[in-house]
Amino acid sequence: MVYRGGVFMFKEHRRRCMFCEDRTKKIDYKDVELLKRFLTDRGKILPRRFTSN
Repeated sequence: MVYRGGVFMFKEHRRRCMFCEDRTKKIDYKDVELLKRFLTDRGKILPRRFTSN
């Protein structure tokens, strides 16, 4: 947070794609532990703003 002229300014930080950072990781439908991060407990796909991808 930066204070500028009576107003607090928030710096935006870019979120990095976890698949782009780790180039060795491959997306596979059999990798259940990886896919659980992107699903709700009912099996619905989470929106991008929650998963940061």
